[in-house]
Amino acid sequence: MLTGDGIVDQEPWKYNYSAQLESSMHGAQNQALIITGSVLRVLSHSAGKSPAGEVASFTAVKITDTDLIPMDFQFH
Repeated sequence: MLTGDGIVDQEPWKYNYSAQLESSMHGAQNQALIITGSVLRVLSHSAGKSPAGEVASFTAVKITDTDLIPMDFQFH
């Protein structure tokens, strides 16, 4: 478990992170490293608009220069 904390607009912020490195798919070639996990807001902030106890999931993908999509690429 990792913890992130700091002061934003004179308020303490604190989050806990739990993450794991995902395994490669069978038969995949040149698969990017992927981390998935959850983040928990430990302290309420923003005058209670962001309450403690909320949990969200996240996915992080390692990007390299060879992974970048050309600017003219179009999704269909």
